[in-house]
Amino acid sequence: MLAVFLFASCFVRTLLKSAAPAGAEILILQAPATVTAIAPESLMSPPEVSPLQSEWIALQHDHEMHERTAVAVKVAAVALCGLATWIAMPLVASMPLLLVLWAIEAVARTVQARLGDRLLRLETLISEAAPDSAAFRFHSEWLVGRPGLTGLLREYARATIRPTVAFPYAPLLILLPLLA
Repeated sequence: MLAVFLFASCFVRTLLKSAAPAGAEILILQAPATVTAIAPESLMSPPEVSPLQSEWIALQHDHEMHERTAVAVKVAAVALCGLATWIAMPLVASMPLLLVLWAIEAVARTVQARLGDRLLRLETLISEAAPDSAAFRFHSEWLVGRPGLTGLLREYARATIRPTVAFPYAPLLILLPLLA
């Protein structure tokens, strides 16, 4: 239990330091080298985090989750191609599945880009010491500039041709017929 507490406190300290405005001081209670007893709850309360910092922490976590999702989809695409080659799956079945995986990653990357835009906005607000009322406006700010259906489809299509998204799908689409 103590090891979990120490790990969690190091994790929170890292998040708070990265989310703090430049030059801000953060009071962080550190556990002594040898702990003989657990301190009362009132002494172990985490430092205060502003709403802007809370939003930044949550969105940063989501941004990283989208990155992991994109990598998992890439791995699934490579595994699909390996399996399709191994079991001699017809191209008419494997190629559309590969295209679907490519589209899934493009959508995930598009959402990740929106999160990144808001994270950059939050970092600016935090550095300017903006009021707390500027927090938790991700969807309302996006809604103001939301494109129509055609604009959304164009946004997803642009994401598919970015090199970081197109790899490994484009090479696999070329390689798959050669292996079949």
